[in-house]
Amino acid sequence: MPMNSRLLAPILLSLAFPLVLVVLLHSGIPPGSPPYVMGEIALILLFPMVPLIYGWFTGDAGGAVIIGTVPLMVFAVLVAALGPPDVLTSGRIAQMLVFFVPLVLLGGLIGYCASRQKISWLILAACCGVVWLMYFIRAGFN
Repeated sequence: MPMNSRLLAPILLSLAFPLVLVVLLHSGIPPGSPPYVMGEIALILLFPMVPLIYGWFTGDAGGAVIIGTVPLMVFAVLVAALGPPDVLTSGRIAQMLVFFVPLVLLGGLIGYCASRQKISWLILAACCGVVWLMYFIRAGFN
């Protein structure tokens, strides 16, 4: 069965985005320095913003959901694969799932809502983006 060519761009973007993120985080800029922290903040903000912008401008619900979900899943796998070996314990995997699954679901919802291309749906997508950021910050510090 041939892959739908209109989904090729969202899939490639979804795979490239977390790879770029990992490369930038391992770029040699000292952690904690202002450029590093600013880069981290910008990259975190991109996770909810990219599906919102893509969905709004293209109206492609499937692609927007892909862009809202796949990058964070790929990033989670990369974090587990590149992290210390103790990351892959059952308790740690459960913690990662509790952290990443709501973010992935919210990312897909952001993309879907934005793809409806109506102001009311865009407001809902933006509200989901705010919830995404609040959950990321709250759950990330616990």
